[in-house]
Amino acid sequence: METHRFFEFFRFSFTLAVAFGEAALGLLLVSVAETADLDEVAQAILRDGGLALIIAALLTCTFEFLTRRELTAHVKDDIDLVTAHMNTAIDRIRTEQFAQTLRLILSEPIAKEIDEHIIKRPFLRRNYSLHVAMIWHDRDRQLVKVSFFSRYEVENITSTPARYPLETFSYKYPDGSTIVSVTVDAAAGKRTYEGDSLARKTTYHDEEIRFIDEVPMLPRETMKVHTEIEMIRRSPDSEPWTLTAMTENLDLIVTHPEEIAFTAYALHPSRARFEALEDRPNFKRWLLPGGVLPYQGIELKWEPSS
Repeated sequence: METHRFFEFFRFSFTLAVAFGEAALGLLLVSVAETADLDEVAQAILRDGGLALIIAALLTCTFEFLTRRELTAHVKDDIDLVTAHMNTAIDRIRTEQFAQTLRLILSEPIAKEIDEHIIKRPFLRRNYSLHVAMIWHDRDRQLVKVSFFSRYEVENITSTPARYPLETFSYKYPDGSTIVSVTVDAAAGKRTYEGDSLARKTTYHDEEIRFIDEVPMLPRETMKVHTEIEMIRRSPDSEPWTLTAMTENLDLIVTHPEEIAFTAYALHPSRARFEALEDRPNFKRWLLPGGVLPYQGIELKWEPSS
């Protein structure tokens, strides 16, 4: 490294010395042409030669500047590329080491499931919030309109770019269900899928409605996601709400008519952590702190109050 720096300094100094020498000689020739008692031909030759040397000096300095700037840019690009490859390699090594450790303490099928669906997943959700808003849908109070508002942050936890699978779905119910909107707030900007833009990414199946798109994310980038789903449901009824990606912290807020008794259960091994924070006649709140793995979540249940 020191030898390379010395060589670069020597080359730069030599180039500047040549340029200054060309400029000084050029100025001398121009000065002689203008002051000496010479014929017109000699004056022209000296003047043109001097100007040529001055121009050559300017070109030498410009070329050196551009060459150094281009070299610096290339070196920076190369360093960034090497750093990205190194980070990717480190991530893979850590992943493989952890997967091998799991195979030592767990059976192969269990270790494989954890490896594929948790360890190798490049995304982590945080602070998942679900707001369930219920109102009566008919005069007989047999049907309720249930709106599900979810929001969370998601991070690309790897050192390489990745495409986040933006996805939400609703089961089809006899009285109606629909995906109202999906909003993404990322580094590239904020976008809301609704109307035609939502319809283009939504597919309808026999038993469900599903929205799917992909959002490119840079390494360590975080973005926010908001979804809204509406359903017309019977009372009494229930709804399982499971998460499709590993998530830190699940917050549940429910607003409902006082004539409805609402409760929730944790679909999670650590049910004791599922804490009721508020319990009012028309407002409930629960918190499930810590980790929630794919297809864990909560069971929502409601019925007419006695």
